[in-house]
Amino acid sequence: MNHVIIGNSFAALFAIEAIRRTDQDAEITVISREPQHVYSRAMIHEMLAGMVREPMVYLRDWDFYKRMRVRTMLGRTVTKINPGLQTVSTEEDETPYDRLLIATGGKPFVPPLNGLQDITYHSFITLEDAKKLKAACENRRNAVVLGAGLIGLQCAEALRHMGLNVAVVEMADTVLPMALDTESSQTIAKELADEGIAVHTGDTIDLIISNNGHPTECKLRSGGTIPCDLLVIAVGVRPNIDLAKDAGITTDRGIVVNEHMETSAEHIYAAGDCAQGPEIVTGITMPIPVIPVASTQGMIAGYNMAGKRRRYGGALALNAMQFGGVQVISYGFVKDERDGEVLKYIDPPRKIYRKVIIKNGRITGAIFVKDVDRAGIFRHLMEKRIDVTPFKEHLLSPHFGVAHLPAEIRADMFTRPQ
Repeated sequence: MNHVIIGNSFAALFAIEAIRRTDQDAEITVISREPQHVYSRAMIHEMLAGMVREPMVYLRDWDFYKRMRVRTMLGRTVTKINPGLQTVSTEEDETPYDRLLIATGGKPFVPPLNGLQDITYHSFITLEDAKKLKAACENRRNAVVLGAGLIGLQCAEALRHMGLNVAVVEMADTVLPMALDTESSQTIAKELADEGIAVHTGDTIDLIISNNGHPTECKLRSGGTIPCDLLVIAVGVRPNIDLAKDAGITTDRGIVVNEHMETSAEHIYAAGDCAQGPEIVTGITMPIPVIPVASTQGMIAGYNMAGKRRRYGGALALNAMQFGGVQVISYGFVKDERDGEVLKYIDPPRKIYRKVIIKNGRITGAIFVKDVDRAGIFRHLMEKRIDVTPFKEHLLSPHFGVAHLPAEIRADMFTRPQ
């Protein structure tokens, strides 16, 4: 059996390991436009800031491909998938496959901005992006980051750690608008301000002023002006579905997959940020671009590619992050309070905030700021769609824990899956 994987991040990594656990003899080929060994994008901001050295961002030892007997085609770009011929094309040659996994991740969205065409700007998605940005910081003083999602804020913190003046511009009224509600985002915004990062929400860049290809200042739609000699665009990442779409594979916002991570094309699978699978709370299919989801999808795809049928039960939208001294975890749909019961616990002096949204007896959204020790219990309750009505009054108690759960739920939590 000849397995080909397009991409080389978490989904690809877990697919490789699942295939090898199932089939020691199959051929595995990884093709990736990035030349690097498999690494964690979640750590590139720490490398940019100088908090970790480059080797620490790599996810496996240097002999990983050799141990797993993986043929690598790194630094090569796939130009076409040919489902009828069961081959993938690069500019150099064609590679045949028996099973194909598309794990192409996401690509940054760059909005049309007046003056952007006249300057060099930066994205912050890949390790190469981080290296280029680090080099560009030499002799720079004023950085502007457009976008206050997770990637934008991590980049902003790293740049501030390097000693630059940093301003973040976000069109939404709050930072982390997809992950947090108003109250929790205000805590993060204050933490960023305490670090010396200027945050401009409810605004965007209207014009970039430049000189000889370098930005000098950004004019905001609100009328303000921000000095800028380094610009990072981090307004969002979209599933990278172009190869699949061009091959006639069914796509929507992402590459549509079934419970076995199979696409509409025979022998072709998809996993990770490019894939569109079921979301647990709503049952609606959607891309969920987070590491745990990519890892699970990759593993499920790998098992099925190797002939061991495994079912993907769906994913939970989740975010785990830290800014300054504040840890934050969110699950599900944290702003969708319609027809729901909202429970909150707020302790402003300690920066603690907990929120739970309950609909039809089940938790559909939850946020934990600073006090995150027992957040994993809520993840289990949401993933298993457990009716929390019998112990609802204990959910936000400072002492809430496993002991408050019915015996059958406790037993399920601590039973190792077969």
